Amino acid sequence: MCAHWMPPGSAKRLRVLEGLPGPTAPASGPPPLPRTRMLGEIDVERDASFNIRVPANIPIRLQLLDADGLALRTCDWIWVRNKEPRGCIGCHEDGELVPENRMVEAVTKPSIPLTLPPERRRTVDFDRDVAPIVSASCTDGGCHADRGIRGAGRQALAPYLSRTARTSPLVWHLLGRETSRPWDEAAAREPRRAIPPECSASLAEEEKRTIIVWIDLGAH
Repeated sequence: MCAHWMPPGSAKRLRVLEGLPGPTAPASGPPPLPRTRMLGEIDVERDASFNIRVPANIPIRLQLLDADGLALRTCDWIWVRNKEPRGCIGCHEDGELVPENRMVEAVTKPSIPLTLPPERRRTVDFDRDVAPIVSASCTDGGCHADRGIRGAGRQALAPYLSRTARTSPLVWHLLGRETSRPWDEAAAREPRRAIPPECSASLAEEEKRTIIVWIDLGAH
């Protein structure tokens, strides 16, 4: 990836998602979004490499995160078979350009296991995790109660969402700055309703991260 798009040091963490069976696709119209839950998050090494162990024979997705927990890039669904080692230097990188006799930092250390049993794998649900935050701090009794953002339903937030957290005006508002990246230029120019910035209350960091993860997992 071009250095001017993602300068060295941009990636801080890795989020690993598990794909779950979803509803049957309709005969017409767009297919339903895939349901996901988290196998875990880890810090990446200084060279942005990582070395993980994941359950075999399940679809997984990798998300590189920045310091705010925003997904910088998300790979398509992949999987590994039983005891299969798999490595990648980047889907579109030229293998002939890899420096000789150079080993990435992550493979000099043991693999980090992301093998929690299914009942301990985290999901982020709007009704359970996000709606209480929106209701308490933003709409019903919060700083936007009189500004036309009524109720904590997902439809009330739809004008402030995008396909990713980093291009969502809701996140720009929560973090106090526009967070899209150079490769999001076209998406960032799309007209969207702005959230009024005047607000004396602020969310806790954990609450902001909950909303960010919810959006980057598909805003179900």
